[in-house]
Amino acid sequence: MDENELFKIISIVMNASINSINIDTTPDDLEEWDSFNHIQLILALEENYSIKFTDDQIAGIRNVSDIKRTLDEIL
Repeated sequence: MDENELFKIISIVMNASINSINIDTTPDDLEEWDSFNHIQLILALEENYSIKFTDDQIAGIRNVSDIKRTLDEIL
């Protein structure tokens, strides 16, 4: 799974510079990463990767590292 593609999706959804996103980024690091944009991010990831997250997977996503780990498990 391409980290740069993941960072690009996050930057678009969160309206943030791609340079401000890395594997350790959390919602505390991005002003726009609120509960609404978290759902928007999940939907964007599902659409981009043609996947469907389970409720447990969504609940376990708390940072970019969690997203990557979950995507690696699914893909």
